[in-house]
Amino acid sequence: MFGEALDYYKLIKEIVPDARLHIINKGGHDYINECLNNAGIDKNSVLLETRDHLGVVHAMQSMDVGLFIIKPLYSKIASMPTKLGEFLGCGVPCICNIGVGDMADIVNDRGVGVVLNSFDKNEKKESILHLLKLIKDPTVKNRCRETALDYFSLEAGVDLYNSIYNSLDAKL
Repeated sequence: MFGEALDYYKLIKEIVPDARLHIINKGGHDYINECLNNAGIDKNSVLLETRDHLGVVHAMQSMDVGLFIIKPLYSKIASMPTKLGEFLGCGVPCICNIGVGDMADIVNDRGVGVVLNSFDKNEKKESILHLLKLIKDPTVKNRCRETALDYFSLEAGVDLYNSIYNSLDAKL
C-alpha cells in the first residue's frame, strides 16, 4: 500500500516541513518515482537509493521512524513483516497498520511505534502527533531493540521451537 504510505508522509510534511522520506529499494525505482510524481511529492525531500545489506542497516539506524503499510488480507493474518524486526532491531520506532499478524499488539504493548486502525485522515494526523512525542522519548530506541530481541532474535526463536518439540516429545 505504497500510496497510503506516501499519503501519510504528505501529512507528516504538513506538520514537519523539513521531513525527508528515505526509500531503500533494490529495484523498481521507475515505479517509485512515478508514484512520487503522482502524489505530488517534491523529489528534493526524498532520498531513493539501493544499498547492500550492511548499508541498509546503517541507513535504517539513521532514520527517526520506519513507515510501512501492508494491505490487511486474509493471507496476512498469520504473518509478520520482516521489516518490523529490522527497524526495531536498529532502534527505530514504526508506523504500521492493523490486520497483519500480531504486529499491532507488539507495537502497542511495547510502545515502539504507532498503529493505524484505519486510513482516516484525522486518525493519521493524531497518530503523527503521538509519533512526534514518541521519537523524543529518550528510552524508545532501547525499547525498540529490546522488543526486537524478545520477538525476532534467532536465539529466542530456537528456544521457543525447542520447547515446542520437547513438549511434543514428552507426550509421545
